[in-house]
Amino acid sequence: MLLGAEVDPARRLNPEQMAAWKRLGARFVALRAVGQHARSDSDLIDIDGKMIAWLERNGVDVVAVRPDKIVMAASGNLSVPALASGVAP
Repeated sequence: MLLGAEVDPARRLNPEQMAAWKRLGARFVALRAVGQHARSDSDLIDIDGKMIAWLERNGVDVVAVRPDKIVMAASGNLSVPALASGVAP
């Protein structure tokens, strides 16, 4: 899953990155603060503000999160890592 703080993470990807993430079955989710309106069905509300605060504290606004909840890439480096490119979704 690509998770963006107040941003649709798909908007941060170039066409090659988008195709690679889609091949892996990635979901693209925008995380919104309480009081913000969801802009799509995939948006989530950060009800306690902890996730958006964590992203801000770490200086990133988009992260790639593996199914086991490990962050595998952040903001400026959203290319599918070479290790993951050969893995089926």
